[in-house]
Amino acid sequence: MNELYRVEGTLNKSFMGQITYTVCLEKPCTELDIHLTYDFAELRYRDEKANLGRDEILRIYGSEEHYLECPPITPAVLEKTIREVSDMSGYVITEEEARKFLVYDIDLKTEIHPLATLNDEFIGCVHKQLTDRHMIFRADYASHGCIPQPRMEGVLKITLLVFNVTKDNTRYTLTVSGQ
Repeated sequence: MNELYRVEGTLNKSFMGQITYTVCLEKPCTELDIHLTYDFAELRYRDEKANLGRDEILRIYGSEEHYLECPPITPAVLEKTIREVSDMSGYVITEEEARKFLVYDIDLKTEIHPLATLNDEFIGCVHKQLTDRHMIFRADYASHGCIPQPRMEGVLKITLLVFNVTKDNTRYTLTVSGQ
């Protein structure tokens, strides 16, 4: 696929809102990949927390019960997560991406979700806990949360739905590739 559009940006802590990019598809496409990546903030995994002392756990989480709700991220849990994400999205994630997906501290995560319309008609939205997402569109297939498109031409709008940014200077990149 050829890269048709690329934009990079930076968001500051506590930003919430929408950012829309408009892309005029110069030629009809039979396949489209909308790819969003962004920084993840302050990753803390359950298995890393096992080394924290009781006082540190209470300081960060307020109670031991909150900390103990989540089971450890084992190799079996990672494998299952990789398989389920692949089944839903068609994109195979790495173990590190699976760990990001399973991050326990939900209050520490940045959430940015892409929504796409083509000629003002909804074609997909991906709401997943991944910092690297692909929205794939073809006539016979579309990523989870997306609608297959037999022919893509006209005006593509991609809206980044930003629910939470947890640190200043959070970088993101959006690319649109097609053939």
